[in-house]
Amino acid sequence: METNTTTKGNSMNTQEIINEGIKLGQAMVGTSEVQAKRVELNLTDEQAEVLWANFHQARDKAYRTPSKRQGLTTEQKARAREIIKVQEEEILVHLKAKYQGRNELFGMKPVATSTLRKWAKTVDTRSNFNLEQTLRQAGEL
Repeated sequence: METNTTTKGNSMNTQEIINEGIKLGQAMVGTSEVQAKRVELNLTDEQAEVLWANFHQARDKAYRTPSKRQGLTTEQKARAREIIKVQEEEILVHLKAKYQGRNELFGMKPVATSTLRKWAKTVDTRSNFNLEQTLRQAGEL
C-alpha cells in the first residue's frame, strides 16, 4: 500500500542538505549531533552521504582556520594600562628608596630618576596580550 505523504528528508533538495552539512561542520559539532540531525531530517542513505561529506569538509576547514579571539574593549585596555601604571609607580618608589636613598647614605652618586623609570617599566602596554594578562592577574577578566 502506497502513501502520498512525503517525508521531510525526501522533500529537501541537495543544496539544502549541503548547507546543513556545512553549517554543522563550521560549528564543529560532534558526530553524534550530525547523526541526530540526519535522523531529525529523515534523510535517505544517499542524502546522508551528502550531509556527512559536507560536514567533514567544512569541519576540517574550520579546524585549520585560526579562530578569532575576541579582543579587549577600549575601556578594558585603558583599565589595564591604569593597573600597569600603578604597579610601575610602586616599583619606582621602591627603586628610589633603594638606589637614591642608599647611594646618598654611602656618599655615592644617586641613580637618575629617568633611569629608575626605565627599570620600573615592566610591561609593554602596546601588546594586547600583556594587557589581557594584567586584567587576568587583577581578576578583572
